[in-house]
Amino acid sequence: MNRFLYQTLRVFTLFFPLRVELDGKDNTITINNTLYRLLLYLGAEENNHIIGYKVKGTNGIDARYGFMLCPKDIDPEKTITSTIMYNTYYDCFGFEMLCPTVQAIFYDWKLDFDTIHKTICYPRLSADRSIYFEILK
Repeated sequence: MNRFLYQTLRVFTLFFPLRVELDGKDNTITINNTLYRLLLYLGAEENNHIIGYKVKGTNGIDARYGFMLCPKDIDPEKTITSTIMYNTYYDCFGFEMLCPTVQAIFYDWKLDFDTIHKTICYPRLSADRSIYFEILK
């Protein structure tokens, strides 16, 4: 990805926060319209598969969680991915996060499993120059 695009995204999120809702009951993540439009801009129209990830912190205890669009070199049928879907009842977009599950995130963050945790996510740049979104605690 272009470094200029990444810097533009970082400035963009200062004015338009990328809000997500983590639901531990059914392991779903609901995203706001701003984040959905941003994912469309990054290529979710042709490839709407999402990959979740977990990265251990520097001390081995603090874990960071996030998601990204499935790269083109990864086959979505051979990898655990989720599809971005539209919920007509709640009028919102979201996806199911199965690896790692939202309940695993709640367990690591010591949150109640039966609640909906509202937070924001922030764009980051990975080592291979792809953009992913880190879910902030």
